[in-house]
Amino acid sequence: FITAWFLCRTPPLGKQQKAHEMDIATDTADAAMLHVGAEGSTLDMTQTILDIKEGTLAPTSINLAHHFIGSLVEKITAALEENDSITALDLTCNNVGDVGASRLAAMLRSSMILQVLLLRDNAIGPRGVKRLAEALRENDSLTTLDLSANLIDEAAGSLLAASLETSATLLHLNLAFNGLRTQGARQLGVALASGVPLQSLDLSHNMIAGDGCAFVSAGLRSNSSLQALNISGNCIGDVGAQQLAAALSPNRTLRILRLADNGIRKEGGGALGLALTENFTISELDLSRNYMWEDGAQVLSSAIGGNRTLQCLSLASSGLRRQHVQPLFAALEGNTALTDLDLAANSIEEVGVALLVATLHANHTLRSLDLTFNNLRDLGAQYVAQGLEANKGLTFLSLSDNHISEHGARKLAAALKAHNAVLQTLDLSLNGLSEQGNGDLAARLMMVGGQLTLRHEPLRAKHAHFVNSSWHV
Repeated sequence: FITAWFLCRTPPLGKQQKAHEMDIATDTADAAMLHVGAEGSTLDMTQTILDIKEGTLAPTSINLAHHFIGSLVEKITAALEENDSITALDLTCNNVGDVGASRLAAMLRSSMILQVLLLRDNAIGPRGVKRLAEALRENDSLTTLDLSANLIDEAAGSLLAASLETSATLLHLNLAFNGLRTQGARQLGVALASGVPLQSLDLSHNMIAGDGCAFVSAGLRSNSSLQALNISGNCIGDVGAQQLAAALSPNRTLRILRLADNGIRKEGGGALGLALTENFTISELDLSRNYMWEDGAQVLSSAIGGNRTLQCLSLASSGLRRQHVQPLFAALEGNTALTDLDLAANSIEEVGVALLVATLHANHTLRSLDLTFNNLRDLGAQYVAQGLEANKGLTFLSLSDNHISEHGARKLAAALKAHNAVLQTLDLSLNGLSEQGNGDLAARLMMVGGQLTLRHEPLRAKHAHFVNSSWHV
């Protein structure tokens, strides 16, 4: 049912290769997966639940997301208590509430087979969370729990975090979009330091601020299991970023770190850059929607030049201007690890992208580059075209929303036709190209080899979103 589970609401760029993670990617095995469509009536669902209870249906997973079936939770849990086949249950957005959560908690106490429970957006408050926390202390089968977008406050969050210390099976916990604040983060830090087996943790949008981040960072120093952490949207600032940077030096297991939209400026960015010179396990770093400016970008760029493990980096919507990207592009010329770079929604402009030409000629490791909304115009498109002439690595390129006309598009087409057979997807959406111009460009690109996809419509989840990666569990 769940083949990839990862962190938060932030979607990927939606590029061509993979479905992301940051929420939940599901693989529906036809015979094992029972999905009740949104059009299913209450009567249909009641009959289905009855069939499961009686054993005439034996799916291994049930998807009842977005049905608002709060009143049926009692029947669902009763069916699960006697079931020995269902390992995954998705009740996302069903108005479960505290009463339903308490009933599910009672079921969890005796469950020996349920591994995945998704309860996102169910108006579950402190009382329901308390019951779930108590159940986790006794449950020895659950590996994945999604409680994002509920009504979890500091006290309830602390109880839930404390229950992790006795859980031997829970590996993936999503608490995004709640209100854990500093107190909840403090207890989570204690849990992380205690040696819990947790592998992924999403704390995005929980108002933990710099003090809360300090507690989580303290837990990371001695933690040897957590591989993915999302603290986006928590206003941790430079203080929190510096605390995390200090924790990264001794940590050797964390691979994915998301810090988008946290008010990190040059001091925090600089500290994270220095940490990357000592940490060689981080492979994915999201710093989008922060404003590190000159010093932070300079130190981070220097770290990238010598780092051999960082594969995905997002600096989207980070206030980068043409003078800031010069050290980054220079560092990339000798980098052989980074494969995905997101620079969308900055102010690189024509002069800044001119510096990219030498980088594209020298670097053949980078596979995905997003330059969406950077005011590149036709001259910038011409510089990119020059870079593509000798590039043998890039397979995805977004130049969406850059005021590129047919003239700039023709320069790109000519470069691709004559010199580049590697690029698979070129996004020129939102550039005001006429239908005739699009047709002319498509005709020119037909000569590339038939594998290039030319996008005229914007990719879903555009601007300032992270790169196309997926963390499999």
